[in-house]
Amino acid sequence: MLIYGEKLADDHWKKIDFILSRPKSAHHFRKDNRLFIEAVLWIVLNHESWRNLPPRFGKWPAHYLRLLDWHQRKIWHALAHSQIEDRELQFLLDKIVLFCERFDQNRQ
Repeated sequence: MLIYGEKLADDHWKKIDFILSRPKSAHHFRKDNRLFIEAVLWIVLNHESWRNLPPRFGKWPAHYLRLLDWHQRKIWHALAHSQIEDRELQFLLDKIVLFCERFDQNRQ
């Protein structure tokens, strides 16, 4: 059963993009942040393997490595704790943080 389609709602993206585009953000220059976040959400919410990522997202290894990088740099935590006043978006970001934390637990 497909829980998450393939597109982040425009209003959700605007809120995330605002945070990521701040000058202090290390990732404000990335033009493909939206596609990357949509790919991560597709994996997390559909409980799928990275190898099953639809081709429209691009190559899965690049997204996988970037997910790990953002996790190590605490970017997901920063997004989740950025006081976004949108319950649905907060839920999505919390799911990504939980996914990363579970990944850490499984690696140990």
